[in-house]
Amino acid sequence: MKVINSEKNIKMLSPLEEIKNRIDLTDYLRPYVANLAPSGKSLKGLCPFHKEKTPSFFISPDKQVWYCFGCQKGGDLMKFVMEMEKMEFSEALRFLADKAGVVLEKQDPKLLSLKNKVFEVLKQSDRFFRFHLTKNKPAQDYLLNRGLKTETLNYFGLGFAPQGWKNLYDFLKKNGSAFYDNSITDYREVAGIKSRHGGGSSMGGSSMTDPLLGEAKRLVVESQTASASFLQRRMQVGYARAARLLDLMEEEGIVGSSRGAKPRDILVDTIDDSQSDESDKSSRSFGQRDDS
Repeated sequence: MKVINSEKNIKMLSPLEEIKNRIDLTDYLRPYVANLAPSGKSLKGLCPFHKEKTPSFFISPDKQVWYCFGCQKGGDLMKFVMEMEKMEFSEALRFLADKAGVVLEKQDPKLLSLKNKVFEVLKQSDRFFRFHLTKNKPAQDYLLNRGLKTETLNYFGLGFAPQGWKNLYDFLKKNGSAFYDNSITDYREVAGIKSRHGGGSSMGGSSMTDPLLGEAKRLVVESQTASASFLQRRMQVGYARAARLLDLMEEEGIVGSSRGAKPRDILVDTIDDSQSDESDKSSRSFGQRDDS
C-alpha cells in the first residue's frame, strides 16, 4: 500500500481558486464564443475578441484555459473577464466572486498565520495516521476484506491510530515543532478543513457550537431558505462557517441533510425565540463574529 502525500488533499483555497472551483470555464465562455464545437479534447469556436470566419479560439476543459491562435490572446477565467469586461484584476475578482457566491474577506495577518499553522498540523497528522496504516497488516486486511480498494483508502485518507494517547503529540513535537504550539490548541474555530463546495469539518466535532447559530436559525426559518451561500451573504461570514451553521441546524432537526448544490429542506415552520436565544447563550464562549 502506497502512502499518498496529503498536501494535495488538505490545503487552503484562495478566493480565486474557490471561484474557479465553482465556475466552469466552458460554461462561462459558451455565450461569448459562436459556433463552439468539440475538437479532440478541446472545444473551438469563433473568437469573441476579433472578427474571423474560421474558428481559431480554443478552450481546454481539462486545464480550464483558453487561447486564440488568431489574435494570440489566452489565459484562464480571470484573464477572459479582464479582457472582455475591460476590468483590472481586483475589479474582475469582485465581479466573479459575486457570480460564484464567494465572499471576499479581509484577513488578519495574525489569523492567517495561525490558520496556516493549523493546516500544517493537520497535514502532518494525516501523514502520521496514513503511515501507521501501512505498518498495520491486520488493519489493512480488515479494510480490504470490507470491500475497500487500496485506491479508495488513499483517496479518502484512511489511516490507523496506534494505541496510546501521546503518539500523535510526540510525533508532532518531534517532526513539526515549528508548527505545533499552544496558539493552535487555543484556536477555537477551524471550519472547512476540506471544504470545497461546502460541508467542511471543524476541530472538536459536533460538541462545538457557534454564537451566530441563533441568528442563523431565525434567518433560515423566516426566509425558508437553507443554503450556505444565503447565510454567507446575509451574515457576512465565510462559506465554511455558513456550511457549519447548517450542519449544526441539521443536528437540531431544523434543516435536512446536505443535497449538494441544492438548498437543504427546512423541517420546521417556526422557531421559538427562547430556542434561538438559548443557542446564543450556550455558545457565548465560542467567540464573536469573525472572517472564518
